Amino acid sequence: AGAIASIFNAPIAGLVFSVEVILGEWKFVNIIPIAIAAVAGAEISQAIIPDQVIFSHQPFHVGFSDILPSLSLALVTALVSVSFTKVLRQTGKIAKKIDLPVWIRAAIGGCTVGIIAIYMPVVLAEGYHSIQSMISGNFSMGIFLTSLAVFAKIFATSMTLGWGGSGGIFAPCLLIGSLTGIVFYKALLGIFPTIGCASSGAYALLGMTGLISGVMQAPLTGIFLIVEITGGYEAILPLIIVSSISSTMSHYIEPASFYFK
Repeated sequence: AGAIASIFNAPIAGLVFSVEVILGEWKFVNIIPIAIAAVAGAEISQAIIPDQVIFSHQPFHVGFSDILPSLSLALVTALVSVSFTKVLRQTGKIAKKIDLPVWIRAAIGGCTVGIIAIYMPVVLAEGYHSIQSMISGNFSMGIFLTSLAVFAKIFATSMTLGWGGSGGIFAPCLLIGSLTGIVFYKALLGIFPTIGCASSGAYALLGMTGLISGVMQAPLTGIFLIVEITGGYEAILPLIIVSSISSTMSHYIEPASFYFK
């Protein structure tokens, strides 16, 4: 809780993640020390790095016309979440069956990611720069390459974690989710050019919520994390819709989340 709160400047998300994902039960006796840890982490982080905002954006204008697209996006993010989880698990199983030293397996995974990155640099590192450009509406990649980037990041993350590399799941979910949201937005405008929905940045935000909620099967974590790290409170209703449906559908298809594989 303290680590998440300090890294993302998101104490509520740190608290909710620890209780919702790690403990899996809401008990008063657990919430108090976790809340103290989350607040302490956020406050110390703020003292060292004041005004820490990972992603900034202009206010989104979300209206009634975004409700139905949010329902559709939730189904898309659920499918991407399940695919991501399955690829992660299968990649790890394949790597463990290969009789090679751990360092060689890690080298194979790293080289694979490097080759992918030559042609698709967006898969490198945490991808925060790309996420910022998507939220700001400055992402110039076309729908085909953006769709390809979704699968490339899924595969690159799976090769990193499954083959012995070191990495987390939060940042990949944020990047894959934002890319999924952009693909959905571009497809939506291609089919309904006069729909009058919110900006592409809002849908990148919704996509991030859908992936966090779907992969971790933690709807509250998805909502509070995205709201706190972006300040996108104006999109709270679509965030709730996407998060709840994505996590529910993911749980129905793949009962165990990534953290309980």
